[in-house]
Amino acid sequence: MPALTWNESGKRYGETGTKMGVIYRKDSAGKYTIAEAWGGLTGVSTEPEGGEANDNYADDQKYLTLMSAENFKGTIKAFDFPPSFSECDGTAYLDDSLKGSFVTGQDRIPFGFSWVTTIVNDDKGTAFGQRVHIAYGCLASPSSQENSTINDSPSLKEFSWSFTGTPVPVPGKKASAYLYFDSRYEKPKVMQKLLEILHGNGATNATLPTPAELITQLKAAAQ
Repeated sequence: MPALTWNESGKRYGETGTKMGVIYRKDSAGKYTIAEAWGGLTGVSTEPEGGEANDNYADDQKYLTLMSAENFKGTIKAFDFPPSFSECDGTAYLDDSLKGSFVTGQDRIPFGFSWVTTIVNDDKGTAFGQRVHIAYGCLASPSSQENSTINDSPSLKEFSWSFTGTPVPVPGKKASAYLYFDSRYEKPKVMQKLLEILHGNGATNATLPTPAELITQLKAAAQ
């Protein structure tokens, strides 16, 4: 067997950036078919919690270790947000006839979310590859906002929302609220098909299928 090596040329990888965000709302049939591009996205962080070891003791010694359930959480940051996200943030029209007047503190609508990060390496830089991320059943928490006076070094106000995801069934695996796809290991035509599904391609609308539906479509693309 060959000896292990480190830091080979062309195999020094890193991940950066956040772009191509899309928010998905459910239609009357409960499918994520109402999609809108999220411009002004500045950052997405994932912050899962749980999954901790809980030791159980018997006969004065450790008997069994059980893992607590894992909860997917994250934070979205942006300079702006799509109109369809307003309801997800608990905002509604003050009246249906007043399209620029809003009331806050309303029920928050769950949403699906996808975004893309960039995989870099030492040969091709940011042109190397990408990761596509998907979160299901997201529910946003109230966000804080800070407005400051315009001065000699002005900056845009940045919105920030923490959110939690709700797991959905994944064939043959435990239910999960978060999936990601890495172009370093996945076939190019599978990654292309994935983005066509999530972003639309001119002939079909952007949509967020369930994991089971995604698997079927991506396996067909891999043939």
